[in-house]
Amino acid sequence: MVALIPKQIELDGQTVDAHEDTDLRAANAKHFVLADGRRAVVIQQGQHYADRDTGQWEETSNAVVAEARPDGFSQAVSRVPLRVRFGPRGRHRIGFGVGQYLTLSAADVAAVVQPVAEGNKVTYPGLWPDADLIYEHGVERVKESIVLRSPNAPASFRFRVAEKGNVSLRPADDGSIEVVDASGAALGRMLAPFCEDANGERGGATLAYDGAYLTVTLDATWLADPARAWPVVVDPTTITFQPGSEGVDTYVASDSAGSNYGDNAVLFLGVTDSTVVNRQPWLWVDTSRFSSGATITSAQLQLYLASLSYNVSGLALTPKSADGSWTESGLTWNNRPASGNWTGTAVNSGTTTAVWYTWDVTALVQSWVNGTRTNNGMMIQHAANSNHWLGQFASGDYTTDPTKRPKWVVTYTPDPTASITSPNGTQASPTTINDDVTPTLSGVYTGGYQMTTRQHQIHDEAGNLIWDSGEVADTKTSGQTVSVTVPTAASLKYGTLYRWRWRAKDGSGTWSAWTANGTGDGCWFRSTLTAPTGLSATADAANAEIDLSWTAHTGENLAGYNVYRRKQGDAAWTKINLSLVTGTTCSDNTAASGQAYEYAITAQANDGFESDKSTAASATVTFTGAWLNDLQVRLRRSPLIRHPRMASARLSLSGRWIVQDRGFAPRVAEIEVLYQSKSEREAIQSLLAADTLISYRDEAGEVIRGKVTAGAQLDALWSIAGFWPVQITEETAE
Repeated sequence: MVALIPKQIELDGQTVDAHEDTDLRAANAKHFVLADGRRAVVIQQGQHYADRDTGQWEETSNAVVAEARPDGFSQAVSRVPLRVRFGPRGRHRIGFGVGQYLTLSAADVAAVVQPVAEGNKVTYPGLWPDADLIYEHGVERVKESIVLRSPNAPASFRFRVAEKGNVSLRPADDGSIEVVDASGAALGRMLAPFCEDANGERGGATLAYDGAYLTVTLDATWLADPARAWPVVVDPTTITFQPGSEGVDTYVASDSAGSNYGDNAVLFLGVTDSTVVNRQPWLWVDTSRFSSGATITSAQLQLYLASLSYNVSGLALTPKSADGSWTESGLTWNNRPASGNWTGTAVNSGTTTAVWYTWDVTALVQSWVNGTRTNNGMMIQHAANSNHWLGQFASGDYTTDPTKRPKWVVTYTPDPTASITSPNGTQASPTTINDDVTPTLSGVYTGGYQMTTRQHQIHDEAGNLIWDSGEVADTKTSGQTVSVTVPTAASLKYGTLYRWRWRAKDGSGTWSAWTANGTGDGCWFRSTLTAPTGLSATADAANAEIDLSWTAHTGENLAGYNVYRRKQGDAAWTKINLSLVTGTTCSDNTAASGQAYEYAITAQANDGFESDKSTAASATVTFTGAWLNDLQVRLRRSPLIRHPRMASARLSLSGRWIVQDRGFAPRVAEIEVLYQSKSEREAIQSLLAADTLISYRDEAGEVIRGKVTAGAQLDALWSIAGFWPVQITEETAE
């Protein structure tokens, strides 16, 4: 059941009514259904929603709140997956799950400095001489900054490490340190640090771990340079939770052509003059969520301008496609790929900060979705002129206010999609449909617009088209079930393997693809008749027979039933009915006296398909005398039963006749029935008309069933008493 929550959202500068589809909420994305059937997705880099083992993505808060605890921690971050607690002397605990955490405590500090919390920031002022320790908590990361206020501050800082719950630290080749669990899987990462002075000049720093202490060491020569501008910030020594991200960003700088800024909190864009500083942001967003035929009706990149270094207006800030691959952690000015096989409309720079800039990237995103252009992301380039404007836009690593991180707002019309609910078997394992050759075929329609038309088809295993519904007008909204009952005219047969498929057309005139199940074009099914039930067998000695009855079968296109019999202990069954039984009872008047039998029933369809046999029922009948059908008779003598051989003759080339033995012909019984009254004669006469099917059996165990092929002479019929010679030629069930 799709959960839709009414919301109002900003699209194209207007507030519109929408419903959030919470089933599609992700760590950094929300999906909305608009009133006209379109969909909108708002992707904001970083993690903004958390799944706290509830199966639901919840709104998060990275605010630091007061929380008195007996273990000395007094502040905590709430409702986030990466939980942090803060105590005195720079002591903080970072949780990675139940019972898994690291505790880091600043070493070599004398004063008991308590944490000062404001929003998502915790500060330990003067924790070291002329140096502060600051933590900024984002939803998915903890950013640690050491601020050196003067040259009197230390150049090295140690933190004592305590590990709990199979969490440990593992140095990496790139200078970072990974947080890993017992299996070695990464839970987080402490990034390699660097220094930056008040003029933006960078210096070196290292992060080392000796099993007990983490040590951050600054480049002392760089610090001692007289040109150094204070304060100096050690940035970042960051622990990230590493959630899945749908967007990446960085920037490149001509004045630091070999540097990468993938972890920077801001994206620089602009120029200080025509030759010294030229900076460009590069951004990428995952568009695999959109099907290749989705229509992108609007796509915007929104960046928040946090501050300005220079504010002479007049730069045109132009979006361009990135025409080669790059990575967030590897891109530099020197290795940046070519750009500009798509160029969007420029946005003019301004002198106001704390505002959002919006670029229309609809055509670019559409080309990514259609596959006409590889999604390598995009960059933003300023106009080549001498104006001075250098903006600092919030990046995906902006922890001051995560809601200001880059946004991609995409409105689209999803392709109409037809999916199969049932029957949904594969060719190797088809769905079995019992007792029905006009089944109901069901699927689900999804799409931005309403469904207006549908079409269903059924093919046999050889690929022949068996039934086509044609284009049928039908209205369904996205998520509704579409069902159709196969008509009788389709003439489906029991036991035949079929595959079915369907497609849907939406209000824009777009057809979905035909449904498929991954192993072929459509899903497979076979109809079958189930075995009859409720069989019982009852001995009827008064009529020298065994009576059978069973529950009426409800299968579609039922033609009748077959009756099978075997002697107790035999393996093979023999069909005993000469024609289909159309009711739910029959009598076996070919049972030998005193013989134990088992019986089973099958159902047969009009197309000839026969079901499995029913559960067996057993019976034995014992009787006296001789019987013709249900009439007990007296015989003049014991019956003569012959089994003649068949032969044929043909003339050979030599003129000789050749006789060929063709085996045994059907058995023939010669019986002489006595009668002593007119009523007895008439009773016998009603049974013995020519070609009448008759069953003879006696207490000696003789049984023969067949047609009357010869009877008494006509004049003998007028006698009041006498005998009636009868010849019966045996018939057996096919």
